[in-house]
Amino acid sequence: SRGLGDVYKRQVKISDWENRVQESLLQAITTYEERLKDISVSVVLSEIDDENKKETHVRRKAQIAVKGKIVSTDQPFHFNTLVYISPLSQ
Repeated sequence: SRGLGDVYKRQVKISDWENRVQESLLQAITTYEERLKDISVSVVLSEIDDENKKETHVRRKAQIAVKGKIVSTDQPFHFNTLVYISPLSQ
């Protein structure tokens, strides 16, 4: 059984992972994608409900959203994707 301390530590790890991935993506997009400006990146990690209860691994998915403006037209740009991660190292 996990106590509140374990839950807190796991949430901090998740938050740290989200922040690292968000910062890395923002830096890469800002550096290499010259067609976009006013870029923002959102990363949210969540657990996947697995039908197979025999599995002991915690499966997760990262929802990634990128927003910005297209430089040449000033039109809004939106990109969303899911990345499945299994298992997330503890």
